[in-house]
Amino acid sequence: MLGHPAFSSDPSQPGYPDVQPDQPPQPPGFFANVDAPVHTTMRRTLTREFMVKKIDALRPTITGITGQLLDEMPGHRGRWTSWSVSPCRCPRTPLSGGTRQ
Repeated sequence: MLGHPAFSSDPSQPGYPDVQPDQPPQPPGFFANVDAPVHTTMRRTLTREFMVKKIDALRPTITGITGQLLDEMPGHRGRWTSWSVSPCRCPRTPLSGGTRQ
């Protein structure tokens, strides 16, 4: 089904399986909602950035940012032993010197 030409990942195209009609639409060009060959090109570009070697190289930066964010949280008392997920500035913190959009 995923590679069959009768189906599409693009909600604006015939053959898109609209299984969650109540969901807001994704922004145009959203990676998961683009068909080949554009999807293939995007996937190849992204795959290079998420190779194990590149992610491992980011480990010290991610560890440092995480530690700083945890230290800045209200009520921080020493070493963290449990986690709670809440919105924070993590998604806006750049991991490299690349340009952010």
